[in-house]
Amino acid sequence: MAKKMPNLMNDIAFKKIFNNPDMMNYIGAIMETIIHEKVNIQDICIKNTDILTKSFTPERGKITDAYFTYKNYHILLEANNSYYKELYNLKIRYEFALFNNSYKSGEDNNNDNIFILVNINNFKIGNKGRREYYYRDEQEIILTDKLKVINIGLDDIKEKWDNGGTLSRQEQLFLFLKINHEDEEYVQKLIEGDEILMTIYEQIKDLSDDDVLEALFDKEEEDALELKYIKKHEREEGVKEKNIEVIKNMLKKNLALEIISEVSNTPIAEIKEIERGLAVQ
Repeated sequence: MAKKMPNLMNDIAFKKIFNNPDMMNYIGAIMETIIHEKVNIQDICIKNTDILTKSFTPERGKITDAYFTYKNYHILLEANNSYYKELYNLKIRYEFALFNNSYKSGEDNNNDNIFILVNINNFKIGNKGRREYYYRDEQEIILTDKLKVINIGLDDIKEKWDNGGTLSRQEQLFLFLKINHEDEEYVQKLIEGDEILMTIYEQIKDLSDDDVLEALFDKEEEDALELKYIKKHEREEGVKEKNIEVIKNMLKKNLALEIISEVSNTPIAEIKEIERGLAVQ
């Protein structure tokens, strides 16, 4: 009987790949598509995210699923099987915390460190499966080019591949994490002629039974964590919706915006948006 293969986007399976020095060729290949330069894998440093800086992450005890440094680059990889606003915002705060921590006291601000957070999303995001962001102010001016977020949509990439599209190198490397590795024919079509992917595929098949079981059953714990944040998000959204209804009622009674703002603890600009919505109705 063939051994059950884990979903590589599962939290533990993902970490076993990206925190494993034996997978460095694969890690280096992905890094090259992110920083757009040739990478010497001997110079890549894998950071231990469970130990690094727990003071940044009291809720999860880690910064991100995988963290590498190369020259002045800091690459953070996160495997996301669903989108939850609270979890996404936590990852953004981790990146900011690391960036701020890189400015050591007593040094000037000529810091060359570049931080790139890559969210590998096991769902569709549109825009051909790739979105890239810099942090901007309210006037949409980029605050710094040393902080960036890249969102990857694996379902978008898989759909492109299944429809006969030609994948970029980055798309091919990331799609490897999405596909069903028990479908030998499908896998071989993706990795054919690619020495790096062919090698890592054999390494994954050689995972011990304990490794596979650990990755398979970790899903229950992962789902419990996501459920916690879903419920929190639903409560927050419920409170927000209720507050909007209160604001609408006060607007209908022609109360001053300043009074509504004070009572509802809502900025006047947001109240004006709600008021414009009422006018359209």
